[in-house]
Amino acid sequence: MLTVGDAFPHYSSQACVGIGKDDVKLLTNADYAGRWVVYFFYPKDFTFVCPTEIAEFNKQLKAFDDRDTSVVGGSSDNEYSHLAWRRAHPDLADLKFPLIAAQKLSAELGILEKTEGYCLRAT
Repeated sequence: MLTVGDAFPHYSSQACVGIGKDDVKLLTNADYAGRWVVYFFYPKDFTFVCPTEIAEFNKQLKAFDDRDTSVVGGSSDNEYSHLAWRRAHPDLADLKFPLIAAQKLSAELGILEKTEGYCLRAT
């Protein structure tokens, strides 16, 4: 697992950026050049507690932006699972930050549960 001072790995991941049919796109580290980024990871889409926590990031987004900081969420689910979950859950429909498909990235970060293949909670 990365700790303070470790370099964040370069990545290229599909992401759900909205709830429309064209709201899946490729994101990389370069998309956030010149900004701080808070990455948070959660185990799976369609879980009970996660939407409340994710929606809270959205409510606090202006405070992050005031500090030149972007927010990116992710789990080991793919971008289409993220899209379906956002469409199905009213608290997630209006997120203003992406949810990335982070299976590979979470493994590189050391936060992938190896037996079941889901992300551990991490920020």
